[in-house]
Amino acid sequence: MSIEQWLVTLAIAVVVALSLYCLHLWRKVFRQRKERADAETQRLKEQQEKREHWEESVRLIARAALAGQANITECAIRIKVLLDGLTQNACPREPYRPIYELAWATAHMPILDQRKQYKRSEIMAFDREREAFEEELGEAVKEAMRQLLDDDFYSA
Repeated sequence: MSIEQWLVTLAIAVVVALSLYCLHLWRKVFRQRKERADAETQRLKEQQEKREHWEESVRLIARAALAGQANITECAIRIKVLLDGLTQNACPREPYRPIYELAWATAHMPILDQRKQYKRSEIMAFDREREAFEEELGEAVKEAMRQLLDDDFYSA
């Protein structure tokens, strides 16, 4: 074999090797793109499932409040937190403003273990204050909760 034939053979071998390496890289990029697309699809699916779960939680809490099975202030606070998550902390829609107002009005009050740090008279004062807010805003809050039962949470 002459030197020219050997060089041509070597050149062909280099081109074939580079072509195979290029094919390997192309497949790797294709696989990565597919994995990213699959991961994004899965993320969107999980996000949608989470939204649906939160929406159902909002409705469940609203039904419990309307049926008198749970304290309306506690329900308003829980619904506010869920609505904030559903709307990415956007300004509350007008029909739900009473829910937010009740939650905001009672935000300074101690809950759960925090209540243990206060005297009985202070707790009773907080309870009277909460009950006054419930009396003032109660019907508007209940109307807002009724609207939540059929809401799609996306409309403006």
